[in-house]
Amino acid sequence: MIRMDFLQKLKKYEEEVEYIDVRILEEKRQNLRLENGELTEDSISESFSFGVRVLVDGKLGFAGSTDPELFDEVVRKAIKLARISEKKIKFPFLSNRAIVKANFKIDPFTIDEREKIKFLLDFSKRLEGKDFIKSTSLNLNFSRGTEEFYSSFGSEIKQEFIRSGFRAYCVGRINGELQYSSFSYYRNRGYEFLRGINVEKETKELSEKLLKLLKGKRLKGGRYDVVCDNKLTGVFFHEAVGHACEADLVLKGESILRNKFGKKIAISDLNLVDNPLVEEYGKYRFDHEGVKGRKKYLIKGGKLVNFLHSLETAAQMGHEPTGNGRAESPLFLPLPRMSNIVIEPGDWKKDEIIEETKIGVYAVDSRGGEVNTSTGDFVFNAKEAYLIKNGEIRECIKDFSILGNILNTLQNIVAIGRDVKHPHTGGWCGKDGQHVNVGEVAPHVKIRGVIVGSG
Repeated sequence: MIRMDFLQKLKKYEEEVEYIDVRILEEKRQNLRLENGELTEDSISESFSFGVRVLVDGKLGFAGSTDPELFDEVVRKAIKLARISEKKIKFPFLSNRAIVKANFKIDPFTIDEREKIKFLLDFSKRLEGKDFIKSTSLNLNFSRGTEEFYSSFGSEIKQEFIRSGFRAYCVGRINGELQYSSFSYYRNRGYEFLRGINVEKETKELSEKLLKLLKGKRLKGGRYDVVCDNKLTGVFFHEAVGHACEADLVLKGESILRNKFGKKIAISDLNLVDNPLVEEYGKYRFDHEGVKGRKKYLIKGGKLVNFLHSLETAAQMGHEPTGNGRAESPLFLPLPRMSNIVIEPGDWKKDEIIEETKIGVYAVDSRGGEVNTSTGDFVFNAKEAYLIKNGEIRECIKDFSILGNILNTLQNIVAIGRDVKHPHTGGWCGKDGQHVNVGEVAPHVKIRGVIVGSG
C-alpha cells in the first residue's frame, strides 16, 4: 500500500519538476556479539526510510525521512533546496524496470536464537584453554530487506537482498607481547552460509596464526620484494587504486589519477575491473540511481580507461554512467562508490612467484592502513608476513607494513598470479559518513623494491 501511495504521489509532481525519483529501503537486522564466552549483544531491529531527488531548472534538490506520512513535506523540501542550489546538472534519460530476488536457501530470521548462540559458543570454546589467548570477540550479523527505486523517467525497480556476516577476533600475549589475529566472512546468502563454516578448521588456523605472530621476529626496515596474497592484493587495489578512480574525488582534485585518464599508469599485464555482478559482497543488479550494474575496466593493459560515476559526476565529466551511484540508505545522496574490485589473472603460479624470489617477504591479508588519494602515498599493514629466502617461505614476521606511492607501485609489479580466488571476506567501506557493502577478487601479486617496516 505504501509503494502504491508513493507512486501515485510521485506522479503528482511530474509536471512541476523536470525530474523526480524516490528511493525506499525496508530492512530487518540482527546482531549477535560474544565477548570472552559471554553474550553481550543479541538485537533485532527494523527500519524504513525514503529519499527524494528533484531537478528544478537543472538544479538538484534532495531530502529524506523515516516517516512515510511525510512524503509531500519531503518533496516540498527537496524542491525548495533545488531552487536555491547553485549547481546545475542534467540526468540522462534512463528507464529500467525489474524485480530482483534475493539468493538464499535459509532465511536467518527463521532460525531459533539458540542455534545461533550455540554456534558462537562452540567457536569460542575451541579457543579456550590456550594460555596465550587472552580475549576473544565474535560477531554474527544478518540483514534482509528490499530496496526500491521509482523515477519520473519510468523506472520501477525492486531489489530484495539478504546479507550474512561473521567475524572472529582474538588477542594473545606472551611475555608481555600483544598480538591479534582475526578473520571474517561476508556473503549475500542466508543462514546456509554459517552452516558451511568449518568451526574446527577455522579455530585451529586462527590460534596457530596468533601463536606464530607472538613468536615472530621483527624485520629491519628497508626495500624488499613483496609477494602479496589474494586478500592483501584485493584490499590494496580497493584502497589505493579504486578510491582514486571515484569520479567525485577526481572532480575535486583529490585523486592522484585526476590527470591520468587514457594514459598508461601500470604495467601492461595489469587489468583492473569493477564488477557488481560477480558473487562477492558488493554484488547488485542496479545501483541506487536505477542504473544497471555492469562490468567495467578501470585499468586495461596498464592504461587508465574509466572512472567510477554517479549520474551527477558522469554528467559533469561528459562520461557514460557506470552504475556506481551508491548510498548507505535513502537518507543519503548517492556517491561514486566501488562494488567488487577484480584483478584479472596473470600467467604466474603462486609457487613460481615464491621460487623466483631470493630475498623478500610474503605478506598475508590486511589489517588496515592509510591512503592519501591526492598524493598517492599509502601505508598498509599485513595481518601476517613471512620472510622469503632462496625461494622458500621461512620465519614469521610480526607488525609488518608496506609504504609507497600508488603510481610507482603500479609500475613495479613484476608478477601477477593466475590463482584468482573468491575469498568472501569483503565488508563495509566508509566514505563521507556512508558505508556500503564491497568485495574484492584477486590473485597473488609480486611488487619489486617495496619500502617495508616492522615494529
